[in-house]
Amino acid sequence: LAAIAIFPAVFSMGLDPGQGPQLVFVTLPHVFNQMPGGSIFAIIFFLLLVVTTLTSTISLLEVVTAYFGEEFNMKRGKASVLASALCVPLVVLASLSLGQLGHIQLFHCNIFDFLDKITSQIFMPLGGLLICIFVGWILPGKDLHESLSNKGKIKLRIWSVFYFLVRYVSPVVILLIFLGQFLR
Repeated sequence: LAAIAIFPAVFSMGLDPGQGPQLVFVTLPHVFNQMPGGSIFAIIFFLLLVVTTLTSTISLLEVVTAYFGEEFNMKRGKASVLASALCVPLVVLASLSLGQLGHIQLFHCNIFDFLDKITSQIFMPLGGLLICIFVGWILPGKDLHESLSNKGKIKLRIWSVFYFLVRYVSPVVILLIFLGQFLR
């Protein structure tokens, strides 16, 4: 949705649309500067961006926090502080790679772009593939059906189609997407 607002401004100002996530911090300040009352809109926009980022971060840290709590018998507060503290060095490196540490290159990318690429082009497709393999081939179909149907309380009309897709179609499509990343 943000692209609908950002990309017309990028092209009208002659900026490079391939700047990636930093486009928000380059393009939108130009747009806000040219608007009447742009400073107010900029403050509102960037405050909402901070809120959105924080809420996303909280949901991402929830998995790690729950893992520490269950695996190491930690209280929730301590587990969330530990999970956050473990992320800080990586976050600082990624942030600084857009400025002071921009000269450090990993596979012809700065640290931020490298982390973005391995996350979106390698980890996500591999995770999806492993989930399909687990759900389609390792987890017994009866258990999956029972879980998805809330022990039979919800009628699954397209169960056989879903199960076929998870077992045969989705892994092939995900594998093609994964392999396609290396052909660019």
